[in-house]
Amino acid sequence: EAYWADVKALGIRQPAHWSIATDYVPQMIEFAKAIADKHCYELGGGLYFDTTTVSNYGRLARHGTDEGESRIDPVEGKRHPADFAIWRKTPAGETRQMEWDSPWGRGAPGWHLECSVMSEALLGFPFDIHTGGIDHREIHHPNEIAQNQAHACTTDSGARMWLHNNFLVERSGKMSKSSGEFLCVQLLVDKGYHPLAYRLMCLQAHYRSELEFSWDGLGAALTRLKRLVLAAALVREAQAGPATDR
Repeated sequence: EAYWADVKALGIRQPAHWSIATDYVPQMIEFAKAIADKHCYELGGGLYFDTTTVSNYGRLARHGTDEGESRIDPVEGKRHPADFAIWRKTPAGETRQMEWDSPWGRGAPGWHLECSVMSEALLGFPFDIHTGGIDHREIHHPNEIAQNQAHACTTDSGARMWLHNNFLVERSGKMSKSSGEFLCVQLLVDKGYHPLAYRLMCLQAHYRSELEFSWDGLGAALTRLKRLVLAAALVREAQAGPATDR
């Protein structure tokens, strides 16, 4: 609800449909079953995808080696460093907060699987634009593409365009959860800034460029916003013409 309130304050239209991953777990299991024999193998921890079974794995991330794979937790028995979990089996003696029965044991889907399944169910393959943070370009999206290729038996990635937005950064060190002050829309409002000033500041940077947040920069954006509002008011007044009796 807090997120939706921020979206509304920023003047962003909500999507026509909000999808919830847990609603699609049965489809995720069926998706995994469809690719398991040809593209996956089982380990004690669950079902893993063999990345060598699809062509051009990692092309989106522009690497053909293990670059960027240090973020992947090592798992004993994996055939290749980039192989990833399709289904994560709940360890013996433990209970996950959310878990389901599957052919590979009780557990939960890998975090890449839900994106492939929900995209296909709601949009169909191929769809036009897939977005995400720049941190998804190295591992998450290549893994999603690999699943799509395996399931559709094609070299297509599932989407025609993949767009990755860069980060908003704050380098002063004064803003953190531990300090009790963390950047959110309501904090800007509390300090007297209109939410649209923040949106205008964000629009000044190319989506693939890192954007540094500063209060001075936000103040400058607020000044520009006021000038735009005043200019628009003058245009509307000129278009309306002189007032007439009705």
